[in-house]
Amino acid sequence: MWDRNFLCTFTVTITNDKLDTSMKVENVGNDAFDIQAALHSYLSVSSIDALRIEGSWKNREFLNRLVGDNTLHVGEKLMETRDVITIEEPYDRIYCGVNDPVLKDVGRGKSLSILNTKGY
Repeated sequence: MWDRNFLCTFTVTITNDKLDTSMKVENVGNDAFDIQAALHSYLSVSSIDALRIEGSWKNREFLNRLVGDNTLHVGEKLMETRDVITIEEPYDRIYCGVNDPVLKDVGRGKSLSILNTKGY
């Protein structure tokens, strides 16, 4: 499937109120190569209209992948002007340097904090 030799270890640790995940990719071959990985979460919310995503969004660069040449999945780099993200249109964005998002479902009165210490 892949043209390079590597070892990928994905670890999940569950405690009473916390889910920790980590992914380590180790090159076990002779040739250097670049790798990218993204883990996508699918969360149940009461309504998309009731979802608020807080964090350090304002003045952060993001890639809007729904504009530009979608055949190459390139997108357009823009600057976020909002403090709180709400989803009011189709959304496929990659934010740079936001490591503290908090998803608040005001319909259910619950929130989910995400701590990202290693990347986007």
